Amino acid sequence: MNAKINAGIDKLIWQGKKGSEFNFSAGFDGLLKLIESDIDTLKLNASIGSLAIQGISIASNGVVTVASTATLKTGDYVTITGANANTRVGGIGINGQSFRITVVNASTFQLNAKTTGTATATAGTVHMLNAGNVIEVLTAIYNACPDKVKHADDFFLAIPMHIADAYRLNLAANSTGLGAYFTGEKPLNFLGKALIEMPYFNHNTIVAVRKSNLFFGTDLLSDFNSVQVVDMRASTADQKVRYRSNFAVDVNFAFGGEIVVYRP
Repeated sequence: MNAKINAGIDKLIWQGKKGSEFNFSAGFDGLLKLIESDIDTLKLNASIGSLAIQGISIASNGVVTVASTATLKTGDYVTITGANANTRVGGIGINGQSFRITVVNASTFQLNAKTTGTATATAGTVHMLNAGNVIEVLTAIYNACPDKVKHADDFFLAIPMHIADAYRLNLAANSTGLGAYFTGEKPLNFLGKALIEMPYFNHNTIVAVRKSNLFFGTDLLSDFNSVQVVDMRASTADQKVRYRSNFAVDVNFAFGGEIVVYRP
């Protein structure tokens, strides 16, 4: 139960109310949306290097046609933007959604989801971040950070798990004096700066920030905060334990000009 609660709070902090299974009465955007909407935050889009493939065709069976799949690998996560048809996944427009893929051949790959819609998109962009370009992206983000920020003791780069895996694969393929990266768990860092895996981060998104610029608040002494654990066997004979936690939280950040966000 603690693991489930921790996961829900993690989602809530970064993705807001829409990304968490918690039920909140008020709107709650989360840090990612707050940071990205700030006018001072430096935003890098996924057109850096060879990250975008132009001109896609999305068929109803979830197959995407592109000029070449040479830079894609089965298991990569892609984010689609700018698709020019009413293509939907799970009842939601496909633009902005991310999917794990299977490469079919030299010009097509398949999404891990069923697509619906009345027309096939004939243009759009596929964004990916994988072992082939992860160093290029991290370098661009690092270079974009102000010197006083990236050399601070509490500076780190928040990355989703698939980007952490891409970084590990790149290190494994190019390891020299650091040893065999295919064996054993290694602490992740880039140029000595911590890479922190975020299990519930948006795909293909990276945030470079100082810990001291992020804020999470909750009133631990408030009567509104409460935890209840009820054994249902005595009342309904159900072999269940019901758990309810009420609390109030908020998140925010400071100095948007010191934060770099990479996203599609």
